[in-house]
Amino acid sequence: MLDFGNKMTIPTAAWIASGDYHHHLAVNQWQPGLKTREINDGLGLLRYQMVTNDSTYFKETLAKVSGQSYLLTATDRIITICDPNGIVFDLILNEAD
Repeated sequence: MLDFGNKMTIPTAAWIASGDYHHHLAVNQWQPGLKTREINDGLGLLRYQMVTNDSTYFKETLAKVSGQSYLLTATDRIITICDPNGIVFDLILNEAD
């Protein structure tokens, strides 16, 4: 839970970063259980992608999601998963040729 003093509390938000990297990915779950496909007004995230140059990280991530129900597809360069809200995520390996 994030607590902003007397102003605001956000019990379902998180900011994700890797190592010392200064940019963050913010996520929330303010409407848990609401499937993206059920949103009638067209608002909401449907899909996003992240690219990594780190083949070890890519392989470790694939090992973690293998056999899980949210894994949709996996190749030697792209892992595609779908979260419980129907949002699709692609992790793309960008190896130097």
